[in-house]
Amino acid sequence: MKGKSRSLGKLTAVDTLEAMKMPFKPDPKKTYISTREAADLYGCTMGRIRQLALAGDLWCGHLHDRALVYDLDEVKRKAKEKPSTGRPRKRQAS
Repeated sequence: MKGKSRSLGKLTAVDTLEAMKMPFKPDPKKTYISTREAADLYGCTMGRIRQLALAGDLWCGHLHDRALVYDLDEVKRKAKEKPSTGRPRKRQAS
């Protein structure tokens, strides 16, 4: 996928990837962690962390050409509110 493709004014995956590649200035007040550390805290795989970042559910920044960094406080907050997995149970008939 090259170039920008837009649909009805919403951001597409191409736009999101381009936005993720923008360099950022590290804030000295925040603590940043790697994808592996974020996955350990969140309790999932590194691929899932990247999916969350691509979807915009988790902030990430490019430290340099390849390294993604995540805000430690945001990862901890998201890990606490992580939804339960699996199919919901049926209601008991009364």
